[in-house]
Amino acid sequence: MVALLSLEGIPLDVSIPATGVIRLTTLWFAILIGLAIFPLAERLSNKATYA
Repeated sequence: MVALLSLEGIPLDVSIPATGVIRLTTLWFAILIGLAIFPLAERLSNKATYA
């Protein structure tokens, strides 16, 4: 991603932190969604098992 930004003329002192922020936020966004949905999925799974 840094290389692609560099090819577009973005300086390294901007592209490296931007890449880091994007990578971290997309990773943690998916993890937070998973943690939020996991209890619901667990309850639904238990209901299906005992139904």
